[in-house]
Amino acid sequence: MTESPSEDRTGSPLDDRTGSLFEDRMAALEDRLRRLYASRSSDLPPDAAPYEPGAPAEAPDLAAFGPDDPLATLCQEFGLSADEADLLVAATLPEVNGNCAAAYRVLGRSARPTAAVALELLGLSLAEGVVRGLLHEGSALLSGGLVIFENPRDPFSERCLRVPDRVIGHLLAGPHDPPASGDRRLSTVPPLPHTPDEEALAAVTAQLRADGVGTLYLRESITSAALPTACAALRATGRTPLLLDPFDLEHTDAELLDAVRLEGRLAGGGIVIPVYAEEGDPGVPALSRLISGLARSPLPVLLYGSEVWQEKVWRTVPRATFDVRGGSRSRPLPTAAGAVIDIARRDAALRGATVPVETVRRIAHVQAARSLEQLARHVEPQVAPDDLVLPERVREQLDMLVFRIERREEVLGTHGLRRGGGRGWGATALFTGESGTGKTMAAEAVAGRLGLDLYIVSLPGVVSKYIGETEKNLERIFSAAEALDCVVLFDEADTLFSKRGAVKDSNDRHGNLQIGYMLQRLEQFNGLAILTTNLRSNMDSAFTRRFEEIVEFGSPTAEVRAELWRRYLAESPDAACDIGAIAHDYSLAGGNIRAAVETAVFRAAAGGRAVAAGDVLKGVETEYGKLGRLFQRPSPASGPAPDPGPASASGLDPASGLDPASGLDPASGE
Repeated sequence: MTESPSEDRTGSPLDDRTGSLFEDRMAALEDRLRRLYASRSSDLPPDAAPYEPGAPAEAPDLAAFGPDDPLATLCQEFGLSADEADLLVAATLPEVNGNCAAAYRVLGRSARPTAAVALELLGLSLAEGVVRGLLHEGSALLSGGLVIFENPRDPFSERCLRVPDRVIGHLLAGPHDPPASGDRRLSTVPPLPHTPDEEALAAVTAQLRADGVGTLYLRESITSAALPTACAALRATGRTPLLLDPFDLEHTDAELLDAVRLEGRLAGGGIVIPVYAEEGDPGVPALSRLISGLARSPLPVLLYGSEVWQEKVWRTVPRATFDVRGGSRSRPLPTAAGAVIDIARRDAALRGATVPVETVRRIAHVQAARSLEQLARHVEPQVAPDDLVLPERVREQLDMLVFRIERREEVLGTHGLRRGGGRGWGATALFTGESGTGKTMAAEAVAGRLGLDLYIVSLPGVVSKYIGETEKNLERIFSAAEALDCVVLFDEADTLFSKRGAVKDSNDRHGNLQIGYMLQRLEQFNGLAILTTNLRSNMDSAFTRRFEEIVEFGSPTAEVRAELWRRYLAESPDAACDIGAIAHDYSLAGGNIRAAVETAVFRAAAGGRAVAAGDVLKGVETEYGKLGRLFQRPSPASGPAPDPGPASASGLDPASGLDPASGLDPASGE
């Protein structure tokens, strides 16, 4: 005959446990199981009284067992009735006591209790159990994942009840054992040394106390305040912060969602999830499904990231959003850097530490530079303001642009002109003029004066025909630029800011959306953005009025051209050119003058000689050819202006532009 379960529970995991609700209910149900087993024994006399389970269980006084009692916390978290608590304990008996498993096998032909046997232990019939809503799919036990039907397709009375290992582990834990996650994807965060912003912490805590379920979003910056704030707010409301590793999700299914939800409720916790990812990243679909599933669970779910919440990506709308960036000038974390920094930050948090802000800045700088260099060309400023040959008017405008950036907050604050409406503290400028007039060099000089790097973005390479791609590229550029604190030069701005016409088709609407996003992002930018164009006449006046400075780089005058020739030929004193005559007769922009000198230098080097006047004229002829102009040699009738510099005594023949003593053939220019 099967061994009676009336034997002492020698070796039970609860031998050293006293005073817990689980042990109290377990002892009572073991006694009922022993008597039920005895009533079904073959040795029982025929006239023996039938099994009487006794009075139904009364609702336990949870306060008497303390807030750390494992079963009491389950009753409170899952809203279990006294009957449901006893059903859970009855289903746990065979997992901790072999004698109980043997008794269940005799009573229901399984080592685990069937629904009929479990209800009989409680003194209830199947009909009464159904009427009370016990063990149906929507009950607290089954919907919460505390009990699982091992054979759900069998008749209700024969369905076996199984308790997941994680729930058994929770019930067997001591009243004061530290909380530990049983899911490798979740980790308990210890108290952190970093003190969150008091105002942000108070706001998040108040929201959790008012409505402790659903999703909240904390938007942070490079200060990395979101994770400490989320964890501190959860602890302030009696919740254990459980940090989810988003990079450990290969897929999301019902089993994973149930496991995470169960873990959070067993620990009496809240789930904290970083959302540093972009649409299109391979891990986003799995994470978004998990987030949208958890949003419908009776748990607080705190999400954090550095971007504006993207409903399209994460497929849910937070109940509330909190800004923990720490001020309008705090640099954001670009997405490319955010994921890397978050790994370091989470690793430190699980050790009870935080990552220093300076370390975060270094990581962000490296990652942002890598991200930006995919869409822009990096230039370390080498041009000094004195290297520019510009009209005084243009020079004054550039000085004012530098002053705007260096003293912006001070000046606007003094005059009560604080910017609002989501506008940033940066400045935007438009450099307009023909190619080669010095727009890019001026931008490089401005960046040099500010002590910042320059990144040159070609807008034609950023604009995409695919909907949303242009905006995504622009966001990457601006986010990375703010993290790097650099100057951004958008070349060929007329590509995007052309004059608007009537909206005739979807392409027009798409183009207007791109323009609108660019204007909005320029206003939010906290750095210096410079846009250049060769065709200002093609730009809509509604756009140009938004720039703080519009600097026009006109064609250089003869005096400016002479100064440029003189500077570029300073290393070639033997060229013996009448610079005044060349500057007067050949109207070239600064970039063309530099290219002409470069051609002359290479020609001379190829001939193994010093630069001569003929080389210079050949360089001018080459540039005229590029511009589609007709090149003519200087004539006496042209009346070249005298060279104001020391080179005027070079003896250049105005008719040929060559030094008579050079021995060169005027017809060939060589």
